[in-house]
Amino acid sequence: MMQAENIRKGILLAGGLGTRLLPIYDKPMIYYSFSLLMLANIREVLIVANEEALELYKKMFSDGSHLGMTI
Repeated sequence: MMQAENIRKGILLAGGLGTRLLPIYDKPMIYYSFSLLMLANIREVLIVANEEALELYKKMFSDGSHLGMTI
């Protein structure tokens, strides 16, 4: 019998007016939520956003491979 992998996935709810892209101190607010997922060893993340903001998140994070993540 195969043992199930312990796959941890995260969801960032980023719908609304795109305010999570506003900088807090030196980086966009969404970076703080994203970094918490990374610290929790979560490597697969789904970002839920409206169409306008989604394009900005795609530019910001791409596919996540440069961070060792899957977005």
